[in-house]
Amino acid sequence: MDGGGAEPYLELRTFHSEEAFAYVVPSARSAAGHRAADWDVDKWLCKVHCSLCTLSGDAVPDGTAVVRLHDANTGELFAESPLSVEVPIVAVVEPVVDSSRYFVLRVEDATTQRHAFVGLGFASRDQSTDFKMALSEVQTSRDRDKEAQRRRAAHQAQQEQSGGEGAGGGTDGLSGGASPQAAPRHDLSWPEGSKIVLNVPVRYEHTLGLCC
Repeated sequence: MDGGGAEPYLELRTFHSEEAFAYVVPSARSAAGHRAADWDVDKWLCKVHCSLCTLSGDAVPDGTAVVRLHDANTGELFAESPLSVEVPIVAVVEPVVDSSRYFVLRVEDATTQRHAFVGLGFASRDQSTDFKMALSEVQTSRDRDKEAQRRRAAHQAQQEQSGGEGAGGGTDGLSGGASPQAAPRHDLSWPEGSKIVLNVPVRYEHTLGLCC
């Protein structure tokens, strides 16, 4: 939860790993992306704890999240990677092309807004898989919210269009939206003193008596 003078928000941690590693990332050698083979993965910059948190509150848009790396020895924040709703997650957390355990994070300084790229590696493939699944859930939730907003906007526009057509006279052929004249009513009541003659057929039933 944020402190200080900023508006508070809630954090929900959806992933955490106690054993991860931060690396210095060289420039990508091709347009295909970064390769872990270009790093010296046995010489990490810092051993870190990695966590993914989703943020909620009036101060942040729905779907905002952040990846944080804390120094495993001191517990201090080493780097963080904000996941803005305006940017696809894969543009901020990029998997390398030759391994499932390594990623390149776009980290940002909250004070200066300056950014850099840091390598992230996990000790096990299971941890990296859980990390990718947590990121995928955040992206899926964002996509679902955007689709819901699109449908609501389309429904509202359709209602406004229907309302405008009704106010303008519609398609009933009347000008100016005037209401149609009420049809004259016919008096279906019986005149006073009238008689009704009903011809009702009478059925006669004959009973046969039996003698013993």
